[in-house]
Amino acid sequence: AASGDPLGAVIAAPARSAALRGLGRFDAALEADRWAVAQARALGAADVVLGRCLNNLAMSELLTGATELAYEAASEAVSLLRPSGDRYVYLAALRQLASAATGLGRRGEAIELLRRSRDLAAALGDELGRTSLDRDLAVSRIGDGDPAAAAAALERCLAAFEQMEIPSGQATTLTMLARAYDELGRA
Repeated sequence: AASGDPLGAVIAAPARSAALRGLGRFDAALEADRWAVAQARALGAADVVLGRCLNNLAMSELLTGATELAYEAASEAVSLLRPSGDRYVYLAALRQLASAATGLGRRGEAIELLRRSRDLAAALGDELGRTSLDRDLAVSRIGDGDPAAAAAALERCLAAFEQMEIPSGQATTLTMLARAYDELGRA
């Protein structure tokens, strides 16, 4: 397929990479993402195509422990996708950049990126994304020494996940809420 439609192969690469990651084949996903970025550059693909490939590369690099490389890829993806008009992919790239910044110990930058992501998710009407980002921001309050504010925000997130009937969101939020409660000295 790649020899007959090289751009089509690049466009399909993020879905292939996601499937490989879903199977736990992180090294294969990383290889596929590196290929896709190189091909997108070689073909002069549109910024949104290269940005999507870079965003997937950042995700695979995070999962394989290459945090600095993930930060670089996510940063380039954000720069390319901001003007593209594809705000959903831009949102995903912002979240990857926030994750990489966190992994590099750039806490202030990560929190600012999470806020920008949350605001964009709210503007897009993405209730699940906004709630997930609200949860991530609430956890940052524990690190700020304000577990009471974190617990209150996490309780609101838990209620939202319950209303949306998202069990995985509920489970993750409960784990984070337990941490906030531990910091408050209550069970």
